[in-house]
Amino acid sequence: MITASNRCLEDEPQASSLALQHPTDILPDTGHVLSNRIDHLKIRPRSGYAKLTPELFLQRRANAIRPKFSTDSYTRALPRSSLRTGLCYDVRMRFHATLDEEDVHPEDPRRIHVIYQALASAGLTKLPEGGSELENEDCLMVRIRAREVTEEEALLVHTSDHWRFLTTLPDLDKASLLNLTLTGDSVFYNNQSFTCAKLSCGGSIETCKAVWSGQVKNAIAVVRPPGHHAEPHKSMGFCLFNNVAVAARVIRQGNPECEKIMILDWYVHPE
Repeated sequence: MITASNRCLEDEPQASSLALQHPTDILPDTGHVLSNRIDHLKIRPRSGYAKLTPELFLQRRANAIRPKFSTDSYTRALPRSSLRTGLCYDVRMRFHATLDEEDVHPEDPRRIHVIYQALASAGLTKLPEGGSELENEDCLMVRIRAREVTEEEALLVHTSDHWRFLTTLPDLDKASLLNLTLTGDSVFYNNQSFTCAKLSCGGSIETCKAVWSGQVKNAIAVVRPPGHHAEPHKSMGFCLFNNVAVAARVIRQGNPECEKIMILDWYVHPE
């Protein structure tokens, strides 16, 4: 229980026993504690402060309890907690695989398949693995459709030379693709890699857009090839595009009110 202090009041011998019912009875400017019976009290102003009249006190208290956000905007934000979680997955991304039959690469096509099956086994999604067009209202996760990243979007992060290099992959023979894999920086290629990478990057963008626009509460993009190591001018570390950077740039470009994006890169390497 907060009580009024005798040091703040004059001509009120019982002031120390006055219980206050509202936290704003503590003035933000002075730290004085006052009761709602302000009209019956004579305030002793501190040296250097203007005399605090009952009218001024009530005005300050009204300003102190004014909500930072309007009631309408606060109410509109509430339904977000009841939204579902988004899931972006496309079986076509499993076509990105190494051409070396003896090389069991850690970035295996079965990685995203196992993740999807785990989500389905947990009862979070009932969608067929390839059914990106279907949606079940009983599912706890909303399916987010993957689409191919556009050249314009990719060039927000990557160079034109890198984009042109990736466009040559579908037409290269096996020997050339194996040579690129051998000389590359922890990355492999096949004729479907460019399409898979575009789906992976575009799916990441759509996942971020779904969260930003309020369609879902949060979301997970189960995509491959992964996208956080690629440099602007080259593929690297299993990644052909830097999905994370491209998605962040797309969101920032289309939404000036989005001033900051936090990127938490948390992953585990096999021994």
